[in-house]
Amino acid sequence: GRFGNNLLYEFNTSLGSRTYLTDGTEDGTNLIFEGGTLAAKELDGFIYGTVYSGIHDEYVLYRSDGTQLGTEILNHLGINFSSYPWIHKIGNKFIINAGSPEEGTELHFSFGVADDILLLKDIYPGSNSSFSRSLVNYNDKIIFAANDGIHGTELWSTDGTEEGTNMILDLKTGTKSSVIDEVVNLNSKIYFKVGSSLFLGDLWSTDGTSEGTSFEEDFFAFIILGKSDNDLLIYESGKFWRLNVITNEKSLVLDITGMSNSFGLGLSTLKINDNLYFDFRTAELGREKWKWNTLNNSIGVVKDIFPGVGAATVSGPGNSNY
Repeated sequence: GRFGNNLLYEFNTSLGSRTYLTDGTEDGTNLIFEGGTLAAKELDGFIYGTVYSGIHDEYVLYRSDGTQLGTEILNHLGINFSSYPWIHKIGNKFIINAGSPEEGTELHFSFGVADDILLLKDIYPGSNSSFSRSLVNYNDKIIFAANDGIHGTELWSTDGTEEGTNMILDLKTGTKSSVIDEVVNLNSKIYFKVGSSLFLGDLWSTDGTSEGTSFEEDFFAFIILGKSDNDLLIYESGKFWRLNVITNEKSLVLDITGMSNSFGLGLSTLKINDNLYFDFRTAELGREKWKWNTLNNSIGVVKDIFPGVGAATVSGPGNSNY
């Protein structure tokens, strides 16, 4: 995750997981929490995160100014927590995806004080879970995907209240789920992929209403990597594209179809200034960290950390370019 121009990441040791913040230098790399951060968000000049605390033997909500001394626990979330952890804020409410045996995994909210984690809405009633995911803030609301047990996984929004948490549109009618992923807030709209797998799908957009939700373009085997200016940064079948959402013009940036059996992962994406960092795998290099400079449109491997076809990865709490 990103905090200013610093990187928040998790590091595993024999003593367990630790959360660090780095500015890219040895002296500027510091421990901020004794535990691995599951989800984090930069809000109001602070890092807010959810983490498992071995000291308390439960999950907690913390706030940090980027130092260990400036990190404090705001709320104890209990032992049962979401398999889709995330954190957002609407007004003075933290919206958290949390779980319990009685309610399953559902939307909860907190005001950041002790013992105030409350159910926002039981989208999938009973002990079943709605598994809310693919979230982004938009016009004082949060757009996300959830399953209510009737329509399958579809597009939803919430304003932080129970009555203001509703399905936007049943993109695939009936109980069949829409695979909604790679959500990007760009030019007063939310762009997202609706598909049947990680790669296959169509590009859609929404303004948060059913009337303003529409199909945009048909791609084949594509991933939305991020955004720059009015462009979506897209990988499709061995080619990197910029799609201008105003003019609908596509411009080819790089064609690597000559690299045998190449395919993108689109994982751990992070945009810092004009550079978009992402995981990518090819038959020649294996899985490595790549960089897309959006100013000069250069794309390439940052460093072949694991020479040959081996895989090198650094984990972080969620995508940060959306």
